[in-house]
Amino acid sequence: MLQRRYHHARHLSNSRLFLGHEGMLALGLPRAVMPWYPVLSVPFTAVWHGAHRVWPGGKRRLVERGRKAQLEALPVLLDARLNISRITCWFKTEIFTSRLHARSPDLVTP
Repeated sequence: MLQRRYHHARHLSNSRLFLGHEGMLALGLPRAVMPWYPVLSVPFTAVWHGAHRVWPGGKRRLVERGRKAQLEALPVLLDARLNISRITCWFKTEIFTSRLHARSPDLVTP
C-alpha cells in the first residue's frame, strides 16, 4: 500500500512538471502538487547514465536493468490482478519478433 502511494505521488509530481497548473486543473488532478521528483532525481540519473556510457558493457546493463524494472512495476501498476507471467511472455514475444523483423524482414509476416 505504501509503495502504491509513493508511485502515485511520483506520477503526480512528473505530471505536474509536464502539464503545469492549468493542465492539472483541466484533468481534475490535485493542483497543490509540486514537481519534487524530477528536481531530486535528474542530477543522480544524469550522473548514473553518463557513467554507464563510458563503462564497458554499460549500455547492456542499463537495458537489462530497465527491462527488469518494467516487469517489476507491472504488479504495482496493475494492482497484481493480472497474470504477470502471461504479460511477461507477451513482452518477450514482442521483443523477439521485433528483433527478428529488424534482422530479416522477409521472415516475419506483418
